[in-house]
Amino acid sequence: MAVGKINGSSVPFAAMNAVNWDNIGAMNGQTVDHIPPSPVTFYFDVAAGTGTLWTSQGNAVDGSTGTFSPADASEFPPKSGPLDLTSNTCPGTNYGTITKVEMRAYGYENPSAGIFSFHLIPKFNGTTFGNNYDLDADNLNNDWSTWKDITSDGQAPGTWSWTNVADLDARVDVSFTNPVETDNYVRIAMVELRVTFT
Repeated sequence: MAVGKINGSSVPFAAMNAVNWDNIGAMNGQTVDHIPPSPVTFYFDVAAGTGTLWTSQGNAVDGSTGTFSPADASEFPPKSGPLDLTSNTCPGTNYGTITKVEMRAYGYENPSAGIFSFHLIPKFNGTTFGNNYDLDADNLNNDWSTWKDITSDGQAPGTWSWTNVADLDARVDVSFTNPVETDNYVRIAMVELRVTFT
């Protein structure tokens, strides 16, 4: 049975999960030591995209799947610029040995949008881009993509640390073959990280 610790005593995670840990630092003046169950999920919370392709970029990092940042493909040639996500909610706390790191995106794409490419790209240590992970094949329809396993990406660290996770950025990149009449043919609402550990 998976357990955590409260005031030095082992407590089943099922019981711990009933506590709002985001609002707790101590109970009755005593320290609370919380290790979340594996896997744990974070999301990207800062956007710093360049160019004019993606509008309302704050909607992609507000932690909600109900608000979107659309890519404006209404001109020819289409406007340019990736959606760069430059921070995530992982605090860097060491929860254990990392065995897998994955990413996914919540969004929408219209199949008639004339998409040439649509990718989710990890950026390691804020400096080095990894492989392109295809989103087009997921046929997003206001839902989540499949999880993209970046654990052994060509630019990933050989052994993952929680600092590596906290320092991970991401890019959403889309290009169009033809202009369309609306900026709502491709939209991104949220990008998540999932970390499995022991």
